[in-house]
Amino acid sequence: LKSKKKKPEIVRLLTIVLTVLDRDYFMQLLWSEPVFYMSSMYKQLKDRATKPTALESVFLLLEAYCLKYSDGDPNLHHHFDEIIQNVFPVLGSNKQKQIMEPIELYANIIVVLAKRDIDYTMRKIIFELIRIDNLKGDAQPEKIVIALRSLSIIHDLSNQTGSSKIKFALESLQPYMQSICDFLSQLILSLDSGNAGIGGWNKSQNKTLAD
Repeated sequence: LKSKKKKPEIVRLLTIVLTVLDRDYFMQLLWSEPVFYMSSMYKQLKDRATKPTALESVFLLLEAYCLKYSDGDPNLHHHFDEIIQNVFPVLGSNKQKQIMEPIELYANIIVVLAKRDIDYTMRKIIFELIRIDNLKGDAQPEKIVIALRSLSIIHDLSNQTGSSKIKFALESLQPYMQSICDFLSQLILSLDSGNAGIGGWNKSQNKTLAD
């Protein structure tokens, strides 16, 4: 692990090995001392050099946990809360912190959480990312793009899988989905042009998101 060039590959290899272990070994190595592999990933999220690899690992481990090992786990939402706290430290904060990693990495993590508990994901992450404060003053458009990209993927998945629970949660967004889509189009064009402003967002649309 001393070679920085080799470290990302080693982390990816260890992550893949963990995802194919049986439930007991997976849960012990991932969430318990002395190994607590997920804690190691949280630490690497704080280093810009290792953050992209750590995000990929968190996504793969979370996906394996939700798909294969989460049933019957009384600590399910405790683990989710830890992941949110470490992967999305800007939630609930107006502090400017540029997101350098690919937005898709964050969106994929949100989607995995949504597959397991859509109501929790909407309340804890998505509605926090698109809350009204993010549309005031020095906006953080990356937050909003992450939320909207996640919603787009969730919507596509709900159509493919026929998940009534996902569709039910999305129904709460229907009154302003067109406004959100219009805003996303404006925001993407703004980011492409190098201007992260949100001048096209009017007061009535702000009120819709606030409600």
